[in-house]
Amino acid sequence: MKLIYTCYGGSHSSVTAAAIHLGYLPRRGLPAYEQFRAVPFYDEMDEDQLGRWVFMGTDEFNNDIYICGVKGNKDLAINAVYSYLNISGMAVDRIIMVDALITLHPLTSIGGYVSRRLRWVKLGRPLSIMGIMRTYTRFVELVDKVKEYEKKFGSN
Repeated sequence: MKLIYTCYGGSHSSVTAAAIHLGYLPRRGLPAYEQFRAVPFYDEMDEDQLGRWVFMGTDEFNNDIYICGVKGNKDLAINAVYSYLNISGMAVDRIIMVDALITLHPLTSIGGYVSRRLRWVKLGRPLSIMGIMRTYTRFVELVDKVKEYEKKFGSN
């Protein structure tokens, strides 16, 4: 199965959810700032990478985990993927797209804008991390639900 965590820019929420899913960030307790910096792709995606699946790793169920920034077109992106799969005769149930923006905190948005758009990384990155930390338990809950689904409906 291919599992894609999506968010606005593919730099913060989706990366955090995928990192928890893969064990790069802890499921218990709050990670330190330095742990976020060690996560691949955290606060690093650029506008030209929107809509592209970026591989983060393979989980314990042998499913490939990706991240994808979909800007404000989440429904359009999801419909395009599933439509392509249907037209190609591919199994739609082997792709799961998970919206990680449901856990977004305003500080994450502000920090992401300052870091990615204005290129003031030293100011924006800490703000984005503070926002993620304030909603971290919601990210863990989201990942737990996804893993429950994986257990129930199988893996590769």
